[in-house]
Amino acid sequence: MPYKLHHSLLQSWVLQKLLQLILQSRRVTRSFFVVKDTKNQKVTVYNKNAKKTSKKVAMGSTYTAKAVKKVHSTKIVRINKSQWLNTKDVVKD
Repeated sequence: MPYKLHHSLLQSWVLQKLLQLILQSRRVTRSFFVVKDTKNQKVTVYNKNAKKTSKKVAMGSTYTAKAVKKVHSTKIVRINKSQWLNTKDVVKD
């Protein structure tokens, strides 16, 4: 934003940005996932390349899906910055 803007231009610019933010927030729908019931009570966590890690999450845990992608014919859901779950292990809530 330039330093010297006319007051009315500044107001219209701010209103335009606020309107954009409101519209973006309405478009976003959050998808919640719950880890399915399993025999082992835990589900393996994957990395971004769909490789298993040593970490596990408990069944019944609820997460917000940040992203979904397909790697090597495996569909995975991102639950945080570096952790992914197999879509076979989760149920949409």
